[in-house]
Amino acid sequence: VMGELAQETELLVIGGGLGALFTLLGGAMVYSGIRRGIQKIRPFEHGIATVGEIMDVYQDTRVSVNGRYPWAIVYTFQVHGFDHSGQELVWRQPSRNLTVGSKVHVLYIQDNPQENVTYPPPG
Repeated sequence: VMGELAQETELLVIGGGLGALFTLLGGAMVYSGIRRGIQKIRPFEHGIATVGEIMDVYQDTRVSVNGRYPWAIVYTFQVHGFDHSGQELVWRQPSRNLTVGSKVHVLYIQDNPQENVTYPPPG
């Protein structure tokens, strides 16, 4: 009887530990997603507009959803003489107007230009 009780307690501890681990991992993933979303929304709400330039447009094969790959649009822009860059991932093929060297409107956060987006969004 004591052996069975110890075995049940051990299973409860292991199960509870795994449950806690998955809860923490899920919470971290949700937090990360919300933070990334806020970093994309903030420039639309509080951003400063400038003009940037498209540096590259390619299909990003490092990411796949249902066998589809997003398009990466890499751009640069300047703030107070310093170069900054950004990247947008879109699921539809970008228009033919969006090519290397094309001008693009960029919104960025003044005290953190790494928070930036293109406007209008390319996809």
